[in-house]
Amino acid sequence: MGNSIVTSQWFVHGRSKYTSTGYRKAAKSYADPTILETISLTGQVYMVTGANSGIGKEVAEYLASRGSKVYMVCRNEARGTQAKEEIASRLQSKLPEGTWQPSLLQLLIADVGLRADVLRLADEFTAKEGKLDALVCNAGALLNSKQFNAEGVETTLGCHLLHGSYLLTQSLLPKLSSAPDPRVVLVSSGGMYLNKWPGAAAASFAEPEDGNGHAAYDGNTAYSYSKRAQVLLADEWRKEHGESTGIKFVSCHPGWVATPGVDGAFGDKQKWLEPLRDMWEGSEGVCWLAATPGDTLESGAFYLDRKPQTKHIAGAFMTEGSRTKNSAEEVSELMAFLKEASVGGSWSEGQWTPP
Repeated sequence: MGNSIVTSQWFVHGRSKYTSTGYRKAAKSYADPTILETISLTGQVYMVTGANSGIGKEVAEYLASRGSKVYMVCRNEARGTQAKEEIASRLQSKLPEGTWQPSLLQLLIADVGLRADVLRLADEFTAKEGKLDALVCNAGALLNSKQFNAEGVETTLGCHLLHGSYLLTQSLLPKLSSAPDPRVVLVSSGGMYLNKWPGAAAASFAEPEDGNGHAAYDGNTAYSYSKRAQVLLADEWRKEHGESTGIKFVSCHPGWVATPGVDGAFGDKQKWLEPLRDMWEGSEGVCWLAATPGDTLESGAFYLDRKPQTKHIAGAFMTEGSRTKNSAEEVSELMAFLKEASVGGSWSEGQWTPP
């Protein structure tokens, strides 16, 4: 099927499920609608990346409100400190007097798109805690122009996938394995429905835009590639680590949410996504994945509003189809790339060169 047809199907599907209207409809069928209001997370330890704004900030606030210690991972110290202070102020005012503990919020400064920062972050956390009950990989960016970080990695690929999801999780597996009911939550996107993983060189737009058939950079496409890979990654981790460690690995879509990122990426075009979800409507499903008992989760699944979703809608009448499905060989190549590239290296003529 052509890309325009797939995009049209995605839009129709999204209008039904991803909007605020879709959220309210889904919430009516929740098996335990009050669990997030009653569950205690006292004694648990969480890490949330991209926690200074948007969904990450909302998730961090919720987890701390239920008594857990939350490590807020933020790239900018000033914005991270401000977010931490804002959350603490709100929780102090709304929780019963004497119950709020400022020590429940901890700030770690790191750009999770950078290998060096992720390794330092993991070392810092490891020195502080004996376990990690859940890791929420939320940090990301949707760019309008191709950008490379200080290590030479395309920003979207590095932040969403290579370092911000793969390397960070791999580095924290020992701490996750030490928790009684651990899980990793990869905040993906419905944008992943538009593409399959195209291979590392194409996904990072490493090839030059020289007019000889190489695709020009498109931020939405780069975003879609990394988000598709996160969905694949959760299922591969389930196979590789789930049984031996007890860790549940899930990916999820928060829906179409009114966040600063959406505003910056779509501008006036976001009107086509309305009615957008408010911050809680977009964050609630992520909070549930992080907080609910692990035996209620389907490891490897792609979630929206507490329910596993189909991972493809590229066939006729929004059936699965095959256009966005990767072969077993392509998935193996993805995992090999992530393992190799996460140890460092550089791009040259569209090929990854290990150090």
